[in-house]
Amino acid sequence: MILQGLNTPLLYEGYKEQNNKLVKNVCLISKKYPVTCHTQHVSTGGVFVAINGTSSNGENFIAEAIKRGAIKIIVHKSFDKKNCIHGVDYKFVNDTRIALAKEAAKAARSPAKKLKIFAITGTKGKTTSAWMLEHIFKKNNFNPALLSSAENRILEKSESAPLTTLPADYIQQFLAEALRCGVTHVVMEVSSHGLSLKRVHGVEFEAIGFTNLARDHLDFYGTMEKYFAAKLEILDHLKPNGHSVVGISDDWGRIFSDKSTKLGFRTDTFDHEFSCEHFKKIREPFNKDNAAMAIKLATAAGIDEIAAIESLKDFPGVPGRLQRHRMKNGATGIVDFAHNPVAMESVLAALREETDNLIIVFGCGGCKDHGRRPRMGAIASKYADKIIITNDNPRTEDPNVIAQEILQGIQLREQSKIIIELDRETAVSVAASNSQKESIVVLLGKGTETYQIIGTERLNFSDWNEITKF
Repeated sequence: MILQGLNTPLLYEGYKEQNNKLVKNVCLISKKYPVTCHTQHVSTGGVFVAINGTSSNGENFIAEAIKRGAIKIIVHKSFDKKNCIHGVDYKFVNDTRIALAKEAAKAARSPAKKLKIFAITGTKGKTTSAWMLEHIFKKNNFNPALLSSAENRILEKSESAPLTTLPADYIQQFLAEALRCGVTHVVMEVSSHGLSLKRVHGVEFEAIGFTNLARDHLDFYGTMEKYFAAKLEILDHLKPNGHSVVGISDDWGRIFSDKSTKLGFRTDTFDHEFSCEHFKKIREPFNKDNAAMAIKLATAAGIDEIAAIESLKDFPGVPGRLQRHRMKNGATGIVDFAHNPVAMESVLAALREETDNLIIVFGCGGCKDHGRRPRMGAIASKYADKIIITNDNPRTEDPNVIAQEILQGIQLREQSKIIIELDRETAVSVAASNSQKESIVVLLGKGTETYQIIGTERLNFSDWNEITKF
């Protein structure tokens, strides 16, 4: 089902992975919110905020919201008052997204002010760093909650998450429930969209982390400079005495660090060489840059560095991030979320060292940045012995066109490696049939996603379920 107004899947009607199966989500918070931008979450006597989203206009759903029980409508000041429904209170505002954040926080009694919130942004590494930090908190007797692209969790209860940073109505209800359950510290992934679309407006952070920046979301931002500017907005949410941890392995990180320092924040930096040398105790295959981020944020929370390092010795990993399965023929199947060139190269470079036979299954998302497609094709051909190009949420784009754009990055002499199989289930089967003992079959792009978007349909599909058949 699609939420009316913002085209976001209903959390409580979704599924998640558990014991290699799709199971119904636990619902962490109520289905009904006192303030919401989704008609499905409207409560009797509640407030509906009509947001003009990227795919639909909330103003078109005002009547539905009222039918579901809303008694107050918040709408942009440009809304034609002639269209107001009699007997309903209307409030006109300059920015409906900011209004949503403010009203949702007020209705939830401003839970963020009573919690210590640690936020991580960047192109790659956010999820693993966040899970590592939450794990360190647990091992050191903190009571943490987690908001991440793989899963949202309050203490030991969890549900899958369809977006890295969900809208403000959900965030405020989540934080209120976390507080009610005795949570003291919250670890939160914060996406560029979450910042640009005001989803964390009014939320202040104890400490923030910036992992890195690489080409991504240019369909939304247009240029790397604008994408980076969106990431920089996280500094606006840092408390005056807050702590900033920055990966400086690229120029963007160094610029971020300079900006943080000039604003007067305590700024701690690390690069890849430091991570590898300083955190030798962290076992592979966990990325030591992610470990460095988590450990340094933990020390900002008052945890001793040695204790933080020791805490990660039994870190179980993140579902959908280098998630491994031993196949019946002795090959290794791996599911990973890498869906942009930098993340893809990082994963494949590491796996190439483990095997003489690397088989890749991947595609590129439809209605997204076209420029990444040939680049990802080139990276695949650089590392793989066999490449199966397939669908990865083609949406309303022609899957054949996407595949051909990927092929543009692969030289003719390398194209003997290529198999195009647009049915992803069949593509996984083809990859498995081409594997042998000691091969690695890596499925890239979807991670823990339990769906495939083809056209406008959202179909059940799990890479993990498919690879564990073999």
